[in-house]
Amino acid sequence: MHSSTDNITKKLIISSSALLLAALGFAQVDLVVPPEPAVKPVLANLSEIDTNSNLIDDIIDQEISAAQATLANPAATPQQRAEAQAVLDEVITATFDFRRQITLEELIAFVQSGGQVTWIFKASYGWIGRIARGAIPSTVALMRQGFNGVEADRVGHAFIPADPQIITVAALSGNRLTLSWPATGTNFVLESSHSMVQADWAEVPQTPLVNGNKLTVTNEILATQQFYRLRRR
Repeated sequence: MHSSTDNITKKLIISSSALLLAALGFAQVDLVVPPEPAVKPVLANLSEIDTNSNLIDDIIDQEISAAQATLANPAATPQQRAEAQAVLDEVITATFDFRRQITLEELIAFVQSGGQVTWIFKASYGWIGRIARGAIPSTVALMRQGFNGVEADRVGHAFIPADPQIITVAALSGNRLTLSWPATGTNFVLESSHSMVQADWAEVPQTPLVNGNKLTVTNEILATQQFYRLRRR
């Protein structure tokens, strides 16, 4: 009986969160824990971006610390305080990475912290989501043993195809890849293929997210080689 009540409560929480996000104009994926990957994933080593081992990317950590220091400074001007608070309140894209399969409770905790899950990994462990920068430390504290850390959204070097649109490719840890292009390119569709010879291009299922002046998609690398292109609609 207790288990049944817990399940109903979880469903109500998920439904309420989804309705709230929909009302705000956000699209959240279904909060469903995927099956164990058929192939054991390569676990990300986040030690280089988390030098103090607090499970938060140093980039996010430093931004939060600087903003909190400003708010705690009695000499800070009202303008400086407003800017610091804006840094904490800004909703950013981040990856929550795990060393084992995620749980529904962790997904719910993320949403209850104000987060929006935009993609749940199938070939590895974790999800991509949007959440207020200042809410990240308290959300991390809700994750269970086996949580690997939070990664900031990073953009790397550029690859320029024949099409005048520029796709920026950034390799993330593990088997994830982030691709981005100018936000003005809304009339383009991101497609992928395992071969440049065969005509097997297929649209990448993830919905591009607006990140500043860029549209970004984080995709899992499921093959030894993968090609991407932007096709005009």
